[in-house]
Amino acid sequence: MLADCSSALADGTFIRDKHDPDEFHAGRTERTFRTVVSDDAKASLEEDLKNKAYDVELYHDAKYNSQIASLIPKPEVCTLTVQGSGIDAYDTIATSVQDSLVVAYDSIGPKVFAEDRSIFKKALHLGKPRFTRIHRPQKR
Repeated sequence: MLADCSSALADGTFIRDKHDPDEFHAGRTERTFRTVVSDDAKASLEEDLKNKAYDVELYHDAKYNSQIASLIPKPEVCTLTVQGSGIDAYDTIATSVQDSLVVAYDSIGPKVFAEDRSIFKKALHLGKPRFTRIHRPQKR
């Protein structure tokens, strides 16, 4: 999975326009809430993937019948605590902090976006049928 991410990063398809901080800074808006990867996370993604700076939890996404991965920063390797921001519909100002990254697959390949880990965990805890855990990293 990380090899797919590195390949998409090299191809320029890993961070799509909707989630790209450069597009956000250029004034791009969307019709719905979205998250944008932080400038620092974007700049360090290649190195962080190579250094395995994230714990990876794999899930099956029933809505899209595909695999997704939650990338949780390892504090001893990844110095970034903010992975991105949340932006409301039609807005150009960030309204929330996102502390993890999610990799999802579509017809183009893997794509990354920022996520608030607590919201993701709450959905899992409440038994939302959309996500089924496939793999969790070993406890240290």
